[in-house]
Amino acid sequence: MVKVWGLSYWGFSSYPADSEAFKRDFDAIWHAIAPNCERNWKSYLTDKQAAIDNAIQSKPLAKWRNTWCDVMSAYSHINAKRDVFVTLNTRDFQRNSERLAELGMGKIRDPRTLVNELTSSLKF
Repeated sequence: MVKVWGLSYWGFSSYPADSEAFKRDFDAIWHAIAPNCERNWKSYLTDKQAAIDNAIQSKPLAKWRNTWCDVMSAYSHINAKRDVFVTLNTRDFQRNSERLAELGMGKIRDPRTLVNELTSSLKF
């Protein structure tokens, strides 16, 4: 995933090769997954809360953080050109699968469905 202060683990992330392409793609995925969730996290906080260093970890930002994690997961999956995105979050991903497919996301499956598909295709 992409390095973001306060949200990602430095040892398990990297900087995007093209920051403008990253911003464009991230915004497109955000719009596909959560068009009604404000993209700017500071809009969820009061001015006093926004001044606190760890505000991004605060309770008022729980929904925003969840959306950010979903979008970052989708971006990382698409950017790595993976085949199947496995998630229990079928509400946000499978509901928006057509729009996400247009952005480069392949199949979206929950773990059980994927296991069933894989085992049914095996010949014993």
